[in-house]
Amino acid sequence: DQTGGDAFDVIDLATLGLPGASLVFMGDATGHGIGPALSVVQVLAMVRMGARLSDTLEEVANHVNEQVCRDLPVGRFVTAFFGLIDTEHHVLHYVSAGQAPLLMVHVDGRIDVRGANGMPLGIDEDMRADAVAPFEFAPGDTFALLSDGYYEASADDGDMFGEDRVVETVREHQRASTDELLDALRRAVDGFTGGRPREDDQTAILIRRKA
Repeated sequence: DQTGGDAFDVIDLATLGLPGASLVFMGDATGHGIGPALSVVQVLAMVRMGARLSDTLEEVANHVNEQVCRDLPVGRFVTAFFGLIDTEHHVLHYVSAGQAPLLMVHVDGRIDVRGANGMPLGIDEDMRADAVAPFEFAPGDTFALLSDGYYEASADDGDMFGEDRVVETVREHQRASTDELLDALRRAVDGFTGGRPREDDQTAILIRRKA
């Protein structure tokens, strides 16, 4: 309860010579307690260093995975999302190492749901993510990246909150501010679970192109 296995960061790359660009990271280490917390903080530190070295998104993910494979014991891994926001062209390039689903909610109501394009970090040192098209933002579109603590939040009968309820909540509050949308997600999960103590960390990153 005092330590978490989730970590996130948004790194402004303008100071590193890439104006209008930011690196977005979310990681979720398996398990609970001090060990997973240390693991995900280690990954976060490596991501920050990779950004400073001006590696490509794929190189950062590959280097981090290779080191995590050497450091973590068998059976432990970290799901992770590495994203590069290009505000000039309004796209989000990404490598998703086991972190899914990825949700793009378009202002016209369409939903683009994608899975991960690579395995979690720490399983295969030679893992290379599949090439995928970036997410494209029209004015008002919202990208929602949530850790599994949202999707797997369970009611008394064992039913999970799940992807459909997340999508419906995001769609319903598409025209609200991102702060209001985040509050709506929290309220929806708490209402579904009846206010039970959370069994897993809940981390959310919301990215919206201004209308």
